[in-house]
Amino acid sequence: GNLPAGRSMRALVDRFGLPVRRLALIELFGWSFLLGPVGIDEGETPSARLDLLLGGAKLLQGLGVSPRAAVLSGGRMEDRGRSERVDTSLLEGDQIAARAAEAGINAEHKGILIESCRGDDIVIAPEGISGNLIFRTLMLLCGAQSYGAPVITERMDWIFIDSSRARSGFDGPVMLAGALAGMRGAGRY
Repeated sequence: GNLPAGRSMRALVDRFGLPVRRLALIELFGWSFLLGPVGIDEGETPSARLDLLLGGAKLLQGLGVSPRAAVLSGGRMEDRGRSERVDTSLLEGDQIAARAAEAGINAEHKGILIESCRGDDIVIAPEGISGNLIFRTLMLLCGAQSYGAPVITERMDWIFIDSSRARSGFDGPVMLAGALAGMRGAGRY
């Protein structure tokens, strides 16, 4: 939380040669969920967002949760044909949800209806800019609690929790790192 995320994430990429995928663990009025992508330069492709969803599902399954995922896009389903950008976003949302379902994950494409995501365990934004705006809105305007954003990867031996520079303390990220270390020790992460 003390360094710019771009610099920290580039250092991880340079050190481990892995794509950076992180999901923020957020709690809002008793509802906890993973949100991603949260970096403005993350989740640019449907495959990157699918990898994020599947990585988050694996993390939650290690906790004994059968995750339910929501995939967001740039319009309502009936908005197809209004603009090429909306059409592309809707098509990508359909594809991500379908591929997640093929992988055995309960995933639903919800279009732009973020309000219908309440109760879902994973929320995937249309890309990193939208994800970052959602994160900042929840944290800084709505009073949500963030426990940090673990880097989701199978090939890194370290546990890395990114946290927002806008936070006042680091109890949540430290607790999350400890929980992930315990899961890793038990072979569940």
